[in-house]
Amino acid sequence: MLVIMLVINVGNIALRNILGSGYTWVFSYTQVLFVWANFFVLFVIYHRKRDIVVYYFVQKMPARVQNGLHYLVYVVVLMVTGTIVSQLPIILETQVGPISDLVEYDRYWLSVPLFASCILIFIDTVNQCLGQLFGRVPPPLSKNSH
Repeated sequence: MLVIMLVINVGNIALRNILGSGYTWVFSYTQVLFVWANFFVLFVIYHRKRDIVVYYFVQKMPARVQNGLHYLVYVVVLMVTGTIVSQLPIILETQVGPISDLVEYDRYWLSVPLFASCILIFIDTVNQCLGQLFGRVPPPLSKNSH
């Protein structure tokens, strides 16, 4: 997606400099692709454990407290992503009409990657939690996982 955004914007800039005018649709489609890229990367960041985690203080706590905090994080992530996904029908009903005059797709297409990422994060969190419960994977904030 980033390559597509780069190519259409560089092409548009070149056309403006060479011909004196560019395509008006480039900015609108760049905005849509930017939204999609940001929402899709949420799952990748979460899955690869590249999100912001303050585990300095957690590592100073006893092992049982650390373990409890891991499960608390799982519960919070499941609640947040579950709440977002539960709103899918309402969002799809209310986001009607084109994104802009230049982008003819319905507005709800901006939400699709958010819901896809939330569903994937939900599944990944359940998998991590079960893996930790049954000893298949180390806790996410343990020294072995970083």
